[in-house]
Amino acid sequence: TTLAHYQPELADNITTHNALLDRMKRKGNAEPVGGGTTILENLMYSANATALWYSGLEYLDVSSSDVLTSANFEKTLQHLKEATKLNGDLWRAHYMTGKVYRDQGKMKESAEELTKALSAAPPEPYPWIALAEIYKRWDYTDAALTVVEQALNAVQTDQSELWYVAGH
Repeated sequence: TTLAHYQPELADNITTHNALLDRMKRKGNAEPVGGGTTILENLMYSANATALWYSGLEYLDVSSSDVLTSANFEKTLQHLKEATKLNGDLWRAHYMTGKVYRDQGKMKESAEELTKALSAAPPEPYPWIALAEIYKRWDYTDAALTVVEQALNAVQTDQSELWYVAGH
């Protein structure tokens, strides 16, 4: 029967069929990990996500940023969702949830959360900028400009970044 041929060990059909993983295993650079449903391996690398094409006298941001790739946002999202469930007017919680979704590549969910944040007319420019940038990424230029125009009425502090987003 099938149970009579049961093998107590798993066969490795992954690392032996992938050249890079096989080489890492042979060199002793692969570490087997057991248990759990999620394995996070922190990988840090230097990146400059602000590097863009520029011309003339445009401002060029050359600040580098360290990127950590194994961020697990599930607990963060749980806490933020609980906060907004208790008080739906917490624009910062909606804004942070939108940022998490954006960082996960979930742009639709990000836009929905940022829209909820903007319903409270936050006095800071960042939630407005985040939604305008998503709209610009989607080529919804008119919607992005509408968000910036609304922000200019709501934000009472430094509006220079809003004007930058509007003109960029």
